[in-house]
Amino acid sequence: MRSEPGQSTVEWVALLALVGSLLAITLLSVGARLPGAVLATSIASRLICAAQLASCEDSADAALVAEYGEQTATLVRRYAPELQYEPGSQAVPVDFRRCRSSICGDGRRSGPIVQTDTGEPVTAFTHVVRRSGSTYIQYWLYYADSATLRGVPIAGPKGFHKDDWESAQIRIGPGGRGVEMRASSHHGYGGGDGAAGWAADAGYAHPSGWKPDRGKVSVAGGSHANIAADPPSLIRRLHRAAGEGKQPYRWTPKSRLRLVPIENLAHSCELKEFAISPPWCKKVYTDPEYAGTD
Repeated sequence: MRSEPGQSTVEWVALLALVGSLLAITLLSVGARLPGAVLATSIASRLICAAQLASCEDSADAALVAEYGEQTATLVRRYAPELQYEPGSQAVPVDFRRCRSSICGDGRRSGPIVQTDTGEPVTAFTHVVRRSGSTYIQYWLYYADSATLRGVPIAGPKGFHKDDWESAQIRIGPGGRGVEMRASSHHGYGGGDGAAGWAADAGYAHPSGWKPDRGKVSVAGGSHANIAADPPSLIRRLHRAAGEGKQPYRWTPKSRLRLVPIENLAHSCELKEFAISPPWCKKVYTDPEYAGTD
């Protein structure tokens, strides 16, 4: 008998996509309060996968498709950075709705890290802005606290604060031409070796910080200050030591970084929920070319 082609038509694929997207959007709106919400989210993800609108390797990306649409969601996943942590550090970025303490926010000290010691997934919150033909993708990283100069007696209370928000940002030029990255580092986007980098980190200079995207962000221990592209000399030396077996090396592969759209999670700045201003209360959230991190 002559084999007959399958009945998957354009209309059927479109219907799957529509049903899956509507279900995902509804669940994003009402949260996980409804009975069976987890199962329903899984079904929505599979429907979108079946329609080839998102990678079935990570069904959680259905939330990206529901928020941004297929094309933009693909960009958000493609340009997610690999996170390289300074050897000896423990903290990793987590979902602030589930973890606000180092107890649940610390992970293993070596090897690839996709979750904390208590099972919390390594998470980045995403935000997309379009302006003057360019597309900006912001990856916001939440840590339970910042411990700059922890253990140094003269640091005092200035060496520690609750809640820490850092970011890596992508700028895609008009027509997809030119992809650049910058990453937050203390008070700005300098994040480099030498006097210029220190001046920017201290807030005395405000360079834009945009550099050709190399797909990686180095995260300093304690402060979680970021460096876009190649690590600075100190972290390079530590990584070299890791290769020699003297220090452990740890990282989160970009493909295993959990991505959550932040647009539907933003709260009023008047709630004072965080010790440090959350992304949606920062000027750069709406003005992606702003050179400050306040």
